Amino acid sequence: MPIVAFQRRPSHHSWVDVDNVAGAAAATRHLLDRGRTCIAAVAWASIRSAAVEARLDGYRQTLRAAGRDPGPILWVPDLSEKGGARAGTALLACPAGIDGVVVLSDVLAVGLLHTLWRAGRRVPEDVAVVGYDDLSFAPYLTPPLTSVRLPYDAMGRAAAAWLVSAARGRAESPLRRVFQPELVVRESSGPPPAAA
Repeated sequence: MPIVAFQRRPSHHSWVDVDNVAGAAAATRHLLDRGRTCIAAVAWASIRSAAVEARLDGYRQTLRAAGRDPGPILWVPDLSEKGGARAGTALLACPAGIDGVVVLSDVLAVGLLHTLWRAGRRVPEDVAVVGYDDLSFAPYLTPPLTSVRLPYDAMGRAAAAWLVSAARGRAESPLRRVFQPELVVRESSGPPPAAA
């Protein structure tokens, strides 16, 4: 039976995946371009997946390439709004003066934004926030969430086309394709700094 793994790269199956290093790098570079100087990351620890590690690699590599030390990584136990709220509480207690956050999931960003709002911290004025996945609710958050969009439609079409070909005996080789994410800019990351 032909199989296509989604966002996994097993050596014995076809797969489609996203360049998560590039996605997190784009999010981090965007915050640097917005003049942010202490950028944290929020990740979840319930599943230490290759996708999470790749996103953290993109975050770290981009800061180091810009001559900056990576900020704190705020680990939360699970991928949920409650986990994002915990990250927000940890951020508020952090003495590092964080002014930017790359949140590795939009679900976590919901709880983070709510916690910052309840504490009177303004987004993006005090803390600029970028999410990841560009889920359907991202434009409707307050403020609308800048997020890394994953090309799920294109990935699904490629996987389905290969499966149909494989079922008909026409697939000559395994499908192994990496898709590029896209940064969708909204209000949560703020405007570029004013020219001096």
